[in-house]
Order: sequence, then C-alpha cells, then structure tokens
Amino acid sequence: MYPDDTKIFRNVNNKIDSVALQHDLDQLVKWKPNGSYIFKVMHIEGDKISNRHYMMKPVDLQNTTQEKELGVWISNDLKASFHVAKAVTVSKAYQILGLIRRTFTHLDCQLLMQ
Repeated sequence: MYPDDTKIFRNVNNKIDSVALQHDLDQLVKWKPNGSYIFKVMHIEGDKISNRHYMMKPVDLQNTTQEKELGVWISNDLKASFHVAKAVTVSKAYQILGLIRRTFTHLDCQLLMQ
C-alpha cells in the first residue's frame, strides 16, 4: 500500500466527528513513508460551504473540488457532469487526432508544430 492509494472517509456532522477525522490524519502521518506526496481533502457537501480545516503536520491539506479515481472524475457535488465534460473533451481530441492521421501520409513533428 502506498500513500497515493490511501483514502480516508468520514461523515462529519459535529465537532467530535471533526476531531476524530483529524486523529485519523495524524495516524496516517505516523505511517506514511518518507517522500514527496500531495495530500488533499474534498468536502462532499453539496451546496454547503465547509469551514473545516484539516492538516497533516507540518503542512495543510490542499482543498480540491474534483479528483480522478480509477479513471472516473469525482466532484464534490457527486454529479456526473464534470466527468462527462472531461470525457467529451478527450473524445473530441481523439477525433481530431484521427483526422490528422488520416489526412497526412507522413507525420513530421516539425510540420505539426508549425
């Protein structure tokens, strides 16, 4: 198991839950191997704005509103619209790449860069 494979989930409804989550994060700090890792927190709360602040000593956790997990984009509102938008963008890029490959008989990097 590696730190980038680790997820901590907790339903936080009150101060006790918040303290318990911070305790879980503190335990993870003790376990994590040395290295340069980016740790993030996503508050899944719909329209509510979170004022909770968590840290993994000595650094604060970076807040995020969307993350890619096993090829699927997850957003903090748990709606599929962000994932669909990303998938459409990638699909469109592959369509353009296919058009270029079908159009040219010889692909030259210098020519494509111009």
